[in-house]
Amino acid sequence: MYKVFFSVIALVAGVILLSDPIVVPLLIKWTPLLALGFVDNILISVASMSIGILLGVVLGSYQYHKNSVVSGSAIVTTQFFRNAPWIVLLFLCSYLIPYNINGFIISDYVKSILGFSLSMLANVSEITRGVLASIPKSQWDGGFSLGLKKWQVILLIILPQGIKRALPPLMNIYTVLVSSTVLASIVGVHEVLAITSDITAVDDHPAFFLPLYLYVMTWFFIFCYPISCWSKKLELQLTGAQSAIK
Repeated sequence: MYKVFFSVIALVAGVILLSDPIVVPLLIKWTPLLALGFVDNILISVASMSIGILLGVVLGSYQYHKNSVVSGSAIVTTQFFRNAPWIVLLFLCSYLIPYNINGFIISDYVKSILGFSLSMLANVSEITRGVLASIPKSQWDGGFSLGLKKWQVILLIILPQGIKRALPPLMNIYTVLVSSTVLASIVGVHEVLAITSDITAVDDHPAFFLPLYLYVMTWFFIFCYPISCWSKKLELQLTGAQSAIK
């Protein structure tokens, strides 16, 4: 992990330092504004993921509903939004949701969160379905044999196992979400990519373009790579635990 992490940082730093002398002062000049934009990307990702988890867990659970109409509707909804292009969902929310609803302003920022949330809830729904399918029926039967009620079995037996199994895929999809938040600039959100484009228009130096975009890409790498490594570590631990049980 550390070798890859510091190798990438060193490579980007080398490109920046070996480029035109004007690059470093310009990067220092624009870093505070870029940081504000990057914070917006993170906030969008956190809000979208939170909504996606809350709704996705419910939707995924409904895929196992006894009523075939309910389960079928949950499956169709999951697969529809899971396979829809993210940019299409963003445009869908941007154009279909009014700007003003009874005096309540819905900004492009909020619309982008809703757009990403649609994809997240579908992915979380599918992760939830997979997690529920991976838990043996004997876990339920064992809980009921101890005299536990259904909600107690879910809370004390199923939920702890489910969270542990769901964490790696949730973390993986979150890193993808963080990188994809730059799409929000297309629907009018002034996040880090939009700010980067504005900077290139103000400081129109050809030698500045590549170092600037590498600089911004590195921020995403620094944020996402540790999460990916942690996800892989958890996945290996889970696989090892399952092998030990077998």
